[in-house]
Amino acid sequence: MSAAYSIDARPLEAAPSHWGRRPLWTLLRRRDITNRPESELLSVYRDYGVVPKGSRNDNFNKPSEDLSTYRYVRPGDLVLNKMKTWQGSLAVSEAEGIVSPAYFVCSLTNELYPRFAHYLLRSRPYIHMYRAVSKGIRPNQWDLPFEEFRKIPALLPPLDEQRRIADFLDAETGRMSQVHVRRMRQEALIVERFSITLASEVSLLARRTDEIPLRHVVVRLEQGWSPQCYDEEADSDEWGVLKTSSVSAGIFKPREHKRLPVGQNPDLRYRINDGDLLMTRGSGSSSNVGVAATAKTNGRRLLLSDLLYRLTLSEGWRAEAVRFFLASQSVRGQIDLLLRGQSGQTIKLRAEDIREIRIPHVSLAEQEKFVGHIQKWCDWTRETRERLSKSAELLAERRQALITAAVTGQIDVTTAQGIEV
Repeated sequence: MSAAYSIDARPLEAAPSHWGRRPLWTLLRRRDITNRPESELLSVYRDYGVVPKGSRNDNFNKPSEDLSTYRYVRPGDLVLNKMKTWQGSLAVSEAEGIVSPAYFVCSLTNELYPRFAHYLLRSRPYIHMYRAVSKGIRPNQWDLPFEEFRKIPALLPPLDEQRRIADFLDAETGRMSQVHVRRMRQEALIVERFSITLASEVSLLARRTDEIPLRHVVVRLEQGWSPQCYDEEADSDEWGVLKTSSVSAGIFKPREHKRLPVGQNPDLRYRINDGDLLMTRGSGSSSNVGVAATAKTNGRRLLLSDLLYRLTLSEGWRAEAVRFFLASQSVRGQIDLLLRGQSGQTIKLRAEDIREIRIPHVSLAEQEKFVGHIQKWCDWTRETRERLSKSAELLAERRQALITAAVTGQIDVTTAQGIEV
């Protein structure tokens, strides 16, 4: 058991008295059907459940060349990522396909309605129980033994009530998903507006002046290192090596790093300082390569990784001005033509190619004026996106609270309206 958690059975005890309470081993059976390499690859997401791997572009885990050991999944099967079940990465599949051998696949008995099981086993009390029985020292290394999972007690309403709860939650969470989609569309429009404003300002500068290659602006272009790290955030007194995701959409994210193992000395040549101009060198997605941001460490001990560049500028150039130039549509078009690699592989941008990227040649005073104007738009965009993000977080909390209330019998779904809960 994880030392940080203990099993909390109160939600089960508070459920209606006519609901059954059974250990999971009486309601599911583990299945290990393999040798279906022709079947569609599936993935388990905490937020989306079981989906075809090809339907999303944010899963960079490469499948094995030999798919014969992958486990076969039928519609209605429960699929668990045993390394991330404690985060909620399990779901009842609506698709047929195959999943990694590291996943558990279970069939459900006729006593458990699949959609109800999907909501029940992904609800907050159950995720808490998975954390309690997972094994490991650090959270990112926790593993859920199947023998522990099958002992967890399940709430078992009558089958017709399970169906009503599932139908109610399908309708209510569907409405919430529609709101979430609209919020995402709002955010996309806000980002698009900033992009158009930036492109217009850079184009105006380019028409008034010459363009020069970055080799006349950058006096040093430095690539980081690639030590063996733990895939977890470093404590305040530990060193972390930045991930590519630390530089995203012009924003520096200091918490996106991997912890350097204790006992391994950091190479201080690669220490990140506030104000450093960083650029992504490689990624699985072309849109994430050649992206720049200025560092703000917030006091963290961070090191440059081998998939990032650090650009040291000559006197008379502001890092923020160069960062905004690199994010503009015209310069971004140059970068896209310089990328090397194919989709599904690591796409990279070479140092010698970066030096040939052309930006407007403007005075320091003009840079200051340009940055001041664009920064106002940048701040407005960031603040608006933060408000939308907060709205999305509240919606997610509301969704989880509604699911928990329904699957533990805290509300009667025959009369409840989710909007009132």
